[in-house]
Amino acid sequence: MADNNPFRPTRFEHQEHPLIWLSPNVKYLEGLKSLYIAGTRGSGKTSLLQAVNWRERLNNKTLRDQISDDDQPDYVAVYFRLPDYISSAFGSVDWEHWFPRAPDLERVEHDYFSKLIEVISAQLICEAFAGLRSAGKFGYSPTQEAEVVQELCSEHPNVFDGADRLIGLDELSKWFRGLQRKMNLAVTRGLIDRLDGALPETEPGVFVNDLAARVRTLACESGHDMCPPHFHIKVCIDDCETLHPRQQRFLNTLVRTSKNPLFWVVSYVSTDYDSTSTIIQNQSLTDADRRQIDLNNESEKDFRRLCEEVSALRLYYSNTQLSSATSFRELPSNFFTLDQVFGARSINTLLIETTKNSISPAFSQLKERASAIRQKIDGESDVDSEDVPPIWQAYLIEKLGINHADMHSRRRSRNIQAYLRRKQRAALLNICSEFRIANVPYAGASTIISMSDLCVRDYLEIAAAILEEALKRREISSADGFAYRRTPLSLVSQREGIKAASRSKFDGIKNNLEQDWIEVMKVIECLGMLCAKLQSDHRNTDSLATPERGIFVFNLSNIPGSSEKHIADRKAQIVRIFQRCEADGLLRPEPVRASSPQADESGDIAGRKVPSTLSYRLHRRFAALFRFSQRGPYEPVTMPMEDFAALCERPSGIAANEWVERVYGKIGSSIPGQSTLLL
Repeated sequence: MADNNPFRPTRFEHQEHPLIWLSPNVKYLEGLKSLYIAGTRGSGKTSLLQAVNWRERLNNKTLRDQISDDDQPDYVAVYFRLPDYISSAFGSVDWEHWFPRAPDLERVEHDYFSKLIEVISAQLICEAFAGLRSAGKFGYSPTQEAEVVQELCSEHPNVFDGADRLIGLDELSKWFRGLQRKMNLAVTRGLIDRLDGALPETEPGVFVNDLAARVRTLACESGHDMCPPHFHIKVCIDDCETLHPRQQRFLNTLVRTSKNPLFWVVSYVSTDYDSTSTIIQNQSLTDADRRQIDLNNESEKDFRRLCEEVSALRLYYSNTQLSSATSFRELPSNFFTLDQVFGARSINTLLIETTKNSISPAFSQLKERASAIRQKIDGESDVDSEDVPPIWQAYLIEKLGINHADMHSRRRSRNIQAYLRRKQRAALLNICSEFRIANVPYAGASTIISMSDLCVRDYLEIAAAILEEALKRREISSADGFAYRRTPLSLVSQREGIKAASRSKFDGIKNNLEQDWIEVMKVIECLGMLCAKLQSDHRNTDSLATPERGIFVFNLSNIPGSSEKHIADRKAQIVRIFQRCEADGLLRPEPVRASSPQADESGDIAGRKVPSTLSYRLHRRFAALFRFSQRGPYEPVTMPMEDFAALCERPSGIAANEWVERVYGKIGSSIPGQSTLLL
């Protein structure tokens, strides 16, 4: 099925012919300033960097189709992923052994680390300009190119010893590639002495800045159209969260000391990177040195547009007849929209569709009572058409003890509607719980966008699962059924597809994690079940008075233990699990207002500063698996640390149901309700 599913694969690296959407965020990469891009895995960081990569812009048809002839960039951008081994390899080198007389070993490591980044960047820059000249993008002659190469070799004879035959940037690129391999072997095998005299004898960053200036001058002196006044070079580095904090400072220092025409684009998972510290005394990285964007902070409107455009791109190129007959830029606006495919269903409509075959007398009576109060709330924006009774409104009015007489006053009625509106998802969950509705109706465009949690990879996985469900139920005959739709897909296809996608994210934990996956799965399972119980326990009015609880607050200072070492080990295990969950998009940090000064204190765990109080919520894609709200949560819950620390221990041997009941008994009624309704 996946072979015919245009929504898969969802990772850029897994696509044989990558489909790249030219995101509006590309504009942030195009200025004369370095850029730091944060985002969880799957938020589109790699695709964004590849959208400016010279190689993709030259060879990728899907990208070229989106770029007009008049929209040529004033830069050349190169891209590389930071090798996974760098952090551990550099961290394990005994620098004191190799440089016993060095007064500052950190600066020695900084020099070698920076030189490796410079050599990788230099190789890619030379390769880019050689490739672009071959493609006719630059007009300088081979003689001019050879002169630049010879000048560089003459100024750094130790680096290019024996390189008499380097006559062009292509050969220079290969030379740098060989030097990079030599550095890799030296660092990973502890043979640093083999690099003696082979690296540029310049301050960190100077060599690659000099190279960038030379090739820019070479390109622009040819008078070619690709060299506007502000022509510059960008080096895009992906996966920088793998670096040790010390190495992050080294990279920040390179950015801090960089000069025009060279700028850096640094991409990393949101909270695993220190984006300000350098090794230069009293100098940090500021907004004057680089710009920062966080893809996790995109507006829902912008994310919705991204999902629609990526979907249209994938559907378009999956239909060879369509893609050969018309240009992607000529597609009509109704080719794919979320509302056309998935619909804009209200909660009451979802309840009616879900229970259309129900024979429950109690639920039928609730619908009758809802119809009876319709006239009292008519004219409000939350009320559906006449054939759909206001079920969730009636349920809340009854459960919260709101006086029907207050509904006759227009002012009071509006206040009540505003008060109830914040609780509609909680009402849906409670109704499903109380009336034993087995299938919570997760469906509709807004639900799918919410469950994607601003992560385009999660959206694609959900869309792929819904497509497969619709094909299985023969609601559509091919992926083309997603294009030009006039009626939304059925609730059943959407609901079952969403449930499958939610389950697959949970099941994928053991495939994505090399260690701690058992503990991580247990933590996600228990937090998911606890979140659902907090939001849908119809026997406890707190689930309505304070709806959508589930921002879990963890005070690391309250971890108990039999000794200081036991407490420290427990804390380190909890932090490691949190970092793993956050990096893989299982938990999302959700800051809450500090309740005491202690919450702002920090500790040092595994070389990283960690606040004493952390707060997280579950990724919203888990909502359908555990039956909690895909919109929230909005309210914090303080976690009993003894219970959570026991859950994180290996092996914990704790049954999820027992743990949830015990913790719920401690916190189920511990949070005060929302402010009193003012009439």
